[in-house]
Amino acid sequence: MEQAFPGNLFLFHLINASASPNPVLRALAVFCASDLVWLMIAAMAVFWVMGSAETRFRLMLAALCAAIGLLANVMLGGLIGAPRPFMAGIGHLLIHHAPDASFPSDHGTLVWTVGLALGLRGPLTRFGALVRWGGLAVAWGRIYVGVHYPLDFLGAFIMAFVVVVLVLRQEARLAPLGALVERVWVAALGLLPRRA
Repeated sequence: MEQAFPGNLFLFHLINASASPNPVLRALAVFCASDLVWLMIAAMAVFWVMGSAETRFRLMLAALCAAIGLLANVMLGGLIGAPRPFMAGIGHLLIHHAPDASFPSDHGTLVWTVGLALGLRGPLTRFGALVRWGGLAVAWGRIYVGVHYPLDFLGAFIMAFVVVVLVLRQEARLAPLGALVERVWVAALGLLPRRA
């Protein structure tokens, strides 16, 4: 696949780490490639606990978008089967990764579905915008450490955009599910021991 798009390989070599990368840049890239997504998930958990019912509904929609996007990635990856750069002996690999399909990027799809779903409307639009920009950092990090091509992230953004548009068009139909999730959440809070 990468041979079909020469610009993809050119950009990969431009971004990918050298044989002896700067230690600070390497640490930053590994953080962006591996940990930034977990930071986003932790922030979403805080918003869930501290936020309003509307906030939780928006987070539920974002999580649904992410789940659908990742499922679509699995199916598309199985059909296309694009190898990762290190599987083709291209570039420098800085972290361990399973030799599975490269296109589209799961990390990119996860971040951009959440960023788009939260950033279009509701109480978390600023957080959604921050997540979208964070998606660029994730893309840079994963290309730098050698586990993705730039085209993998273009595919991830397109996947995220399509999924978010399709899911948010069904927002009114998903409102009863949101209400059910909210009732379960409130009931679960009621089971927690109260302070004396």
